Amino acid sequence: MRKFLFLLAPLAVILTGCFTIENSYVVNEDGSGTQTVRFAVPGEVLSTLGGQLPSLEEAESDPDMQALRAALGDRGSVEFFSNEVEGFGFQMVVDVPASDDFSAALEQVLADLPLDGDLPLDQVTSQAPAILRDGNAWTFSMALEALTDQDVAELAGDDQGAAFASAFLDQSTVTVRVSLPGEMAEHDADEVLEDGTLVWTQQGSTPPRTISARSELPGDSGAMRTVLILAGVLGAAAVAAGLAYLAMRRSSAPEQA
Repeated sequence: MRKFLFLLAPLAVILTGCFTIENSYVVNEDGSGTQTVRFAVPGEVLSTLGGQLPSLEEAESDPDMQALRAALGDRGSVEFFSNEVEGFGFQMVVDVPASDDFSAALEQVLADLPLDGDLPLDQVTSQAPAILRDGNAWTFSMALEALTDQDVAELAGDDQGAAFASAFLDQSTVTVRVSLPGEMAEHDADEVLEDGTLVWTQQGSTPPRTISARSELPGDSGAMRTVLILAGVLGAAAVAAGLAYLAMRRSSAPEQA
């Protein structure tokens, strides 16, 4: 993360409003899933700055990035891009093993990566998410908030980098996408896509907020209670009807002498 910031540091004074970070979390019904982190400088900046942006060769050859790829292995991927359509940046995908605590499983995977104490990119403008299974429901919450001055200083490493990191935070646009299994019961998303993905968008300079969502899997306890109640009512009605029928038969049967 720190090295990637320094690749862009010379452009800090002209990249106003041009940073985008996307954090995507996809959770499957068994608790497995993926985290995707995407950082980009838009394509229009590339067209105006020409060769000032880092080349793909420079980014790909960075030893730290090569070590990150090696550590991920078949548990994810890191890809760089540089073109006028996508802009310049990279995307990291991490596979998360099945767990009722998706966030803890993700944290364990990230802990195995050679980040050298750097702050993970998904936590530059937010805290780590809490994604948990609660019975037949999945819950998500995340605090979107700016870093403290101390956080920025540690992230950047020196005064020059700290100045750039501060500009980076103020000028960034953060998008969080979440896909939970089951039917969405409640959320405070800014947008819901056609496939049910929840989307929140936050500017780096806007006040902090906590975002959240909750989904319910098929067979949720609330729905099950309704089914059981209906079954009980129908069962009681059937028993009552049976008793009434027997009583009617007895009353209508001829008395024996």
